[in-house]
Amino acid sequence: MPGRLPEQIPLEPGEQIAPGARRRWALLIQRMEPLFRRLQAILNKLDVGGPGEVSNFCDVLYIDCANGFVGVGEAPGDLFEVYKSSGVARIQIISEDSVVNLRLLNQTATPAADTQLGRVSFRGLDDGGNVTNYGTIAGYVEGSEDGSEDGYVTVEPTVAGTRTEMLRADANGVDLNGLRVHGALSSAPSSPSAGDIYYDTTTNKHRGYNGSSWSDFY
Repeated sequence: MPGRLPEQIPLEPGEQIAPGARRRWALLIQRMEPLFRRLQAILNKLDVGGPGEVSNFCDVLYIDCANGFVGVGEAPGDLFEVYKSSGVARIQIISEDSVVNLRLLNQTATPAADTQLGRVSFRGLDDGGNVTNYGTIAGYVEGSEDGSEDGYVTVEPTVAGTRTEMLRADANGVDLNGLRVHGALSSAPSSPSAGDIYYDTTTNKHRGYNGSSWSDFY
């Protein structure tokens, strides 16, 4: 019965395994010994913590079961944390034959206008050693009506210590620090603000709004 497990060999009380079967089991154990050694080597590198402790896998992956945190490179202080002590810290998502899609999903039910859905923050240290946010890209809800949803994206660098919106892309165009670019239109946009511009596809000219009327640039 080569390949069968011990519990699969029915033995009656007092019954013994035949010498041939013993040899086969000895050969099987001998062949599996390298596997057992590899498993033991892996187990020796694992530091599995108890309840409320952080488990360390090969000094690379850290799992904080009590808080639901996962860390790569060091014990985590947040939901997911990657740490590299020196050099460039790279995170790659690779697909051999399809689009790579990174999604940030906020499942707030019926979000109100201007609800921030997510953001990417660029942080570093200032000359006092404080962690500082130097720039942010954020996504917002503008309208959440089913079938006619609108959203907008902002770019917000830090200016004189304050996060400041400098660019906004929404359903009406692009706002560059107060300068609204409406894009190519066949007629002037409604409810303009001073400084707004657009390209008139009827006259083939760029136009600007001075606060009271539209004028051609040329």
